[in-house]
Amino acid sequence: MNGDDPDNNGRNRAVVFESFKNGVNDLISPDDVTTHYDLGVAYLDMGLLEDAITEFEVVLRAAPTHAAASAALRRATARLRGPPKSDPSGAA
Repeated sequence: MNGDDPDNNGRNRAVVFESFKNGVNDLISPDDVTTHYDLGVAYLDMGLLEDAITEFEVVLRAAPTHAAASAALRRATARLRGPPKSDPSGAA
């Protein structure tokens, strides 16, 4: 029945994905901006905002003028923060 438990399946996927990320980090040089950028985009598309932000920061440490990574970092950070809070007074 272990395979039918949705909570256990979710934990198993999380463990496998964490192992994947650790393996990727072991194989990819911090200077490989293309791969780190592509990973950041993939993580962003999957909604893994913290992971995406980490990858875009790696890119920007190696290539501070990487415009696409800078823009993607801003998008990921904005999504992580969520929508702006409305003013309870109704003022704009």
